[in-house]
Amino acid sequence: TGITVTHPDQKSVGKISPDINGQNGTKIIKAIQDGSVYNDTDYSNYLKTSTYKYFTPVRIGDIDTPWTYCVVAPTKEIFKTSNRVLWATIILSLIIISIIIFTIYRISASIARPIKSAAELSTKIAGGELNLDLTQVRDHFSAETTALTSSLVEMSGNLKNIINEIRVNSNSLASSAAIITQSSQS
Repeated sequence: TGITVTHPDQKSVGKISPDINGQNGTKIIKAIQDGSVYNDTDYSNYLKTSTYKYFTPVRIGDIDTPWTYCVVAPTKEIFKTSNRVLWATIILSLIIISIIIFTIYRISASIARPIKSAAELSTKIAGGELNLDLTQVRDHFSAETTALTSSLVEMSGNLKNIINEIRVNSNSLASSAAIITQSSQS
């Protein structure tokens, strides 16, 4: 059982197959004796590499004991094409992920930058700086924040008008108070 009929190494012919002498030799011999199919990955002593071994029974004529046909192929040869496809897929995935990350960064920056500028403007207005030229600043905002900047411009203008009205009314009140003070003293 397991005697080699043909092999690339002529020294193996007539002897137990070197492919049966591997780690799973007893399982292979049992499959041959039972006339069943056996396949597995195993180290080949002849090829000195990991291989895929396939043993299948072959019936010849009326013989009760089947012969076994064995194919031994290096796993690196079997998976050569699929490994290339795998690496191409990995590289393509990394490129796509990089593009997505870059795009997300650009979009978030284009949204965050105008909002940050609007917040800085709000802080300046809250601090009393009402003489800002907001029309120049508004040109730097994106479409997403145009409504916000328009509201800031309108708020700044309204605050200027209110302060000017208070100033005018205050001056008018001061003048009236001065006139009343003068008339009461005369």
